[in-house]
Amino acid sequence: MTASTATQQIDKSRIEEIRDALAKISYFEDLPDSVLQDLADASDERCFGAGETVFTMNQYDGDELFCIISGKAKLTTVSVETDALSVEELSEGSIFGLEYVLGDFQENILQAGLTASTALVIITIDSHHLQEIVKRKPVVARAFLAGFARQLLKFKAGQSAPQADPHKRIFQSLFDLIERDDNEVPAQWRVAQMPKHRELGEIAGTTEIEAAEAVARLISEGIAKRDYPGLIIADYTAFHSLAL
Repeated sequence: MTASTATQQIDKSRIEEIRDALAKISYFEDLPDSVLQDLADASDERCFGAGETVFTMNQYDGDELFCIISGKAKLTTVSVETDALSVEELSEGSIFGLEYVLGDFQENILQAGLTASTALVIITIDSHHLQEIVKRKPVVARAFLAGFARQLLKFKAGQSAPQADPHKRIFQSLFDLIERDDNEVPAQWRVAQMPKHRELGEIAGTTEIEAAEAVARLISEGIAKRDYPGLIIADYTAFHSLAL
């Protein structure tokens, strides 16, 4: 057996592993093996160590779909409209960029950065290859539509389901009140006019005591600090996580 033959066999074996990994992603799980094989053939594999940057803010241009095969990563995004910062953990089976790859929304692409939290293996699929596969294989378009529908139903269920944790409801209500203050250097997030605990409880559907406890928790954990008549968010990432 020649060295080139051995390499070809290893590559073929790895592509089969990639195909099987893609089959576990919700958007791809209903696709036939032949289509999964096409996707695997069009993909590239990238490996990162914990703490390494996959891409930085403003670097993502919508030209690739990212699929996490193993490990965890931190996705940081900034809303184009509000400048609101959001941090999300991605893990095995997560994808990023599908809406941009399929929709070609270049002017509306989020400012996003992706960093490996652990050892990370990512499969990327070039947008042009993916679009060609969608054109040739209608079953792929149907699978993506089904995936988007599942995500929409999940989102609606989360919106309508009552939150059992009263503190979380308080944090969510406060999150709706925060504004970015660009007059400070660096810019700060703050609630300009804090409602009274009774009013905050009414907004969130909790009691006055629960509202007071939630605000006291933010302050004691260093996430927020008093700035009469408002509240400064000292740790936006931690606050956002509590409000999710």
